[in-house]
Amino acid sequence: MTRFLELLIDNLNVNANDSDHTVSRIGMLTYADAATIHFQLNTFRTRTEILQAINVRYSGGTTNTANAIRYNRRLGMLLL
Repeated sequence: MTRFLELLIDNLNVNANDSDHTVSRIGMLTYADAATIHFQLNTFRTRTEILQAINVRYSGGTTNTANAIRYNRRLGMLLL
């Protein structure tokens, strides 16, 4: 999964100093039995910082997709 994220991030404009206003903001939320925010949309400003931060270990547990979507809808965007 980490390789997929690396390839995705490599193809996005995440340079916070870009003046053309097409910058992508990236946050990371994982979920199993419970949802966990690893970093918020405004935490990192460069591709290098994001790539270093995505190295998150698998936590185990169930896949509670519905709970993760509800969690992110209610709280994820508020934590900018």
